Amino acid sequence: MKPVKIITDSAADLPKDLQEKYDISILPLHMHWEGKEYLDRIDIQPTECYERMVAGAPLPTTSQVTVAQFVELVRPFLEEGRQVFYTGLSSGVSATFNSAQLAKQELGNSEDFQIVDSKTSSLAACFKLLEAAKIAAEGGDAMACVKIVEDTHSRVGTYFTVATLEYLHRGGRINTAKRIFGSALQIKPIMWMNKEDGKIDLLESVISRKKAINRMVELMVKEAAGRKVLAIGVEHALAFEEAAEMEAKAVEAVHPLSILRAELSPMIGAHVGPGTLNLAFICE
Repeated sequence: MKPVKIITDSAADLPKDLQEKYDISILPLHMHWEGKEYLDRIDIQPTECYERMVAGAPLPTTSQVTVAQFVELVRPFLEEGRQVFYTGLSSGVSATFNSAQLAKQELGNSEDFQIVDSKTSSLAACFKLLEAAKIAAEGGDAMACVKIVEDTHSRVGTYFTVATLEYLHRGGRINTAKRIFGSALQIKPIMWMNKEDGKIDLLESVISRKKAINRMVELMVKEAAGRKVLAIGVEHALAFEEAAEMEAKAVEAVHPLSILRAELSPMIGAHVGPGTLNLAFICE
């Protein structure tokens, strides 16, 4: 059986130790900021990005992994007689998955190159990716990786909240009236990745940051519906202390077997802003 090479994109927020453990290659997304182009986590790191945003820099723009990036990475593995499996950022929030589809076509629609839309992002996408990596490490083929990611869809969830509506407003994602209303009352939106289309949806709003953290933990418990939570993912955009608070509450609620921690990719954070908190999880 051909060995499988696992690849993903930088928005999966894959921790370095797990990248090395499973020999996973990461394709960086692109950021365009004040006349310069940056590759995610290569030319710019999360803390640097968020500190610049807090300091009042103009909002950056982001763009997907290109077709050429996929082809350049994947072709040599196929030529070596290996299979390649990719999953990463949801097609609902990025054109990166479309680039993967076009790259697959350019590579002759090889059965040895398999791709799956995660319909999620960040550490939730990472959980799906790691399930595929485990299957590959056990000798499974690329189609087995496809199946496990698809089967994992109902077991993975993610909820996040932002510190301010300002970045969503500046990026054109909410109207001015709602921004002013939310700012005046300190309303904190709770959002999630819709499992049907992989897009970001507003789920509900609460009236304080602390209540937002508590509510995300409650929503995780509700979605788990009695199933054991195997792992949680805690990530943030320049919100170290609040991330630690959220982690403690989540651990107390579900007693996960493991915890992943990460700083939110600037490719996501550029649109939601510093102070964002994300809670991801995978159930049995």
